[in-house]
Amino acid sequence: MEETLRQITFDEVDIQRAKRMTFNELANEWLEVYDATGKKKSSIRVRQKEINVLNRYMAKQPLSDINYRFYQSVINNIAKDYARNTSLGINNCANMIFKYAVKANLLKDNPARDIVVPKKAKKVEEIKQDNISEKFLTTEELDEFLDTVDAAGLELDKEIFYTLAFSGMRTGELLALKMSDLDFEERTIDISKNMYNENNNMRDYELTPPKTEGSIRLIDMEPEIMDLLQNLVHENKKNRFKYRYWYDDYHDEDFLFCHKNGYPQVPRFSGSRMKRLIQLTGIQKKRRLTFSDTHISVCLQKLKLI
Repeated sequence: MEETLRQITFDEVDIQRAKRMTFNELANEWLEVYDATGKKKSSIRVRQKEINVLNRYMAKQPLSDINYRFYQSVINNIAKDYARNTSLGINNCANMIFKYAVKANLLKDNPARDIVVPKKAKKVEEIKQDNISEKFLTTEELDEFLDTVDAAGLELDKEIFYTLAFSGMRTGELLALKMSDLDFEERTIDISKNMYNENNNMRDYELTPPKTEGSIRLIDMEPEIMDLLQNLVHENKKNRFKYRYWYDDYHDEDFLFCHKNGYPQVPRFSGSRMKRLIQLTGIQKKRRLTFSDTHISVCLQKLKLI
């Protein structure tokens, strides 16, 4: 009897429960707790994807069988199939799950503590592809891109891409802009929110805080850009008067970049528009471009720092 009790509560670990519970069950339990802390939906979605990867290797593994050596073999296999940054993120997720298991008396030790995430030996071609210049446009490339916007841009292309290029704001920040965020007398734009839309459904959006607290800022803009946006505001007001009676669910929320029914544009909209325009240029960029990086690059080049 004493021996049985000792096994059940050895070092305060519930051995019997650890034998019954699988990693997948533990991960789901932890994710509920993680969600309850008020994390952003985007963070929850990332953690769920990382758990999905972990489940491919140990979903049905009983917790009692997961130790440092076993988990090291798991992370070794993950590192073979995924980029290092992705593997590090997956390991970080597993670390949080196992910490929870220790606190819940399901594991004596955290199997992910002091784990080694292997590095892949890169080829010269891969190193070149990873060059940070792939992520932004140079001054010359930006000029070519904007010339293409002028010549072949569709409705809203000029307003979107000129604003992104000259402000350095993120796409989510741009799409979250409301007409009240623009001060045409002071020529400023107030950045205080981000557009989150997981399904790219215009009716299913959420306004969240920007990426960091430091991302809340007031941007001084060039007069030409503010004139461009002021014309867009006037056009939106005309559309509001015209279409609010056409649509039963007209969304009167003051969005700057919106559909005729007032709902905001979705992130996929600007992404597909940019892909179309890039294909009309001679720009050879394989990675997804970000205008926040482009803005920084152009400013530095103007200062002759790079």
